[in-house]
Amino acid sequence: MLQREVMILDEQGHNQGMTDTMRNKFIPMTSITSGEGCSIVSDLYYLPVQIVNVIFVGHRSQWVLVDAGMPHSAEMICSEAEKRFGE
Repeated sequence: MLQREVMILDEQGHNQGMTDTMRNKFIPMTSITSGEGCSIVSDLYYLPVQIVNVIFVGHRSQWVLVDAGMPHSAEMICSEAEKRFGE
């Protein structure tokens, strides 16, 4: 199972030691394509999650997640990552 870690960075990428104030909050907005991922090219895949896009970049052996989604979306994001890249 993938692990979720929240780190808030400043413009230079330094950890500011801030906390995630949206943790465990539900935002009642969504797009009509939420949860329907799409491969753009072989190493670029996006997954709409409510009103944001989560981007997976890379291949099975090495990949990164860009944008952490919305509160309560970790299970959907982890499931999609496991489908795309394996456990």
